Amino acid sequence: MKMHHLILGLLFLLTLAGNIHAASFDCAKATSGVEKIICGDDELSKLDESLNEAYLEALERTDIKKRTIESQRQWLKKVRNACKDADCIKKAYETRLKELGSLSYRSSDDEKMVWRSTIHRSIGVVEFKYEGEENGISVRTLRNNKQLQNIPASLDENGWIEFHDLNGDGYQDVVTDAPDYHGGSPISYGRVWIFHPKDKTFVEADDISSRGFIEKAKERGCLILTYRRSWTKSPFYIGEYWCFDEPSGKWKHKKDLSDHFPR
Repeated sequence: MKMHHLILGLLFLLTLAGNIHAASFDCAKATSGVEKIICGDDELSKLDESLNEAYLEALERTDIKKRTIESQRQWLKKVRNACKDADCIKKAYETRLKELGSLSYRSSDDEKMVWRSTIHRSIGVVEFKYEGEENGISVRTLRNNKQLQNIPASLDENGWIEFHDLNGDGYQDVVTDAPDYHGGSPISYGRVWIFHPKDKTFVEADDISSRGFIEKAKERGCLILTYRRSWTKSPFYIGEYWCFDEPSGKWKHKKDLSDHFPR
């Protein structure tokens, strides 16, 4: 019986020790009510770790470093620390993760053409490195240096990668931009790559890819695709409103937006 109690006691201490270091901060030193709630909840602890990782990655962007630090302070003070329960804290973390995840980081060395973004808290920061026209874009996780795939996209010196949750599933998708300067007025023809969580791969959305400029709409799971209609006759641009249909797994054209100029 004593041995049984001893084993249970050791298991309790091991569990406690694991929980103490579950978050990005030392739970043994947690003093505020919010910190204690985080330390007592596995999901919130993992969210805290993911946010810390995304925040550190965002700080690598020197052009927005000061703004990122200040916005993080304001978020802690006015959003997270204002919460009284776990649900509020969870929503605060998920919103902040999306904000930081949308801040992609590109290497200052243009020859490398490297971008980083938090695709999802379960995956962490993912690096996208352009390897040339033949090899496309190499995609790997920074957490465990795991190669996910190569995206067969071609970029020139003006090319860019953008990250948006286009289909509304909580995972960042990728738009590879190729600006077209024909006629002296640029418009990007974005190739759209939707992240598939099950396979952890990006798959091109053929029905909307390479047709025009892509911008995320305010409505969840929707986007606006804009293309040039004419060089001389108004409307010069036409916008198409597309939404992702979850049951079919396909994008559906909802309506046209006359004379829509991309933002």
